[in-house]
Amino acid sequence: PCIVVTKSGAVLAFTSARRAVSDWADIDIMMRRSLDDGKTWEERRIISPPKTGAKSTVDNPTAVVDRETGAVHFLFQKDYAQLFYMRSDDDGKTWSKPVEITSTMAQFRSEYDWNVMAPGPGHGLQMKNGRLIVPMWLCNGGKIHRPSVATTIYSDDHGATWQRGEIVQPSLICASECAAVQLEDGRVALFIRNEEP
Repeated sequence: PCIVVTKSGAVLAFTSARRAVSDWADIDIMMRRSLDDGKTWEERRIISPPKTGAKSTVDNPTAVVDRETGAVHFLFQKDYAQLFYMRSDDDGKTWSKPVEITSTMAQFRSEYDWNVMAPGPGHGLQMKNGRLIVPMWLCNGGKIHRPSVATTIYSDDHGATWQRGEIVQPSLICASECAAVQLEDGRVALFIRNEEP
């Protein structure tokens, strides 16, 4: 799940719409929107792109509110192999067409040859200097999602382009889903799920 509040006060709540109990199920991303501080909610709606043909996993909703532009930046994965970006400039009423940004994740391959990747899930952050940061995790163990490492991607141009961050070192053996926060001294801390047995 993911909840963010836009610059103008709209509350956007996102979640996985799973048709079975599995990370690899046929999944869409749903959103509900509130314009009165969560007292009432608009009807739920699927905001992930329509699927063609076979079922697929579209999941890991991760949103970042841009305090400078007012946009909501939104990332998600498809089949743990592709990373996509969308944005809303009207508080989640409408969304841009998804743009594939998997090439950003390809920048990690020389250091970590992943076969599964995903953002968040949850929310990213905008640093005091305007940089957008989205927590990510990578795995080279396939569908069991381990071993894995945590990292980030970032944008310095309001989501137009994305770059890879550093892999957390020393990494946990099974670091996966994570969330980011900026500390008072400017550093970024990642809170990481550890799935070590």
